[in-house]
Amino acid sequence: MREDETSPADKSAVLGTGVLTNAPRAIYVGTAGNIVGKLIEDDADRTFTGLQAGVIYPLRFTSITSMTASNCLALY
Repeated sequence: MREDETSPADKSAVLGTGVLTNAPRAIYVGTAGNIVGKLIEDDADRTFTGLQAGVIYPLRFTSITSMTASNCLALY
């Protein structure tokens, strides 16, 4: 990993469905739920179920297909 991928996040953006221009370093989940999306090295969507509120997950999505989790942030 490059240093800029392991250092702390210094920017955030609201996470919603669609293609992400830049893969975030991690995501913050504000309200518990599920996220379906494609990770940076995957060819297909993956479903992450039971994501807990108030947790930062080290997931590098390139796109989000659907989500029941809400109040989520992409951390860059």
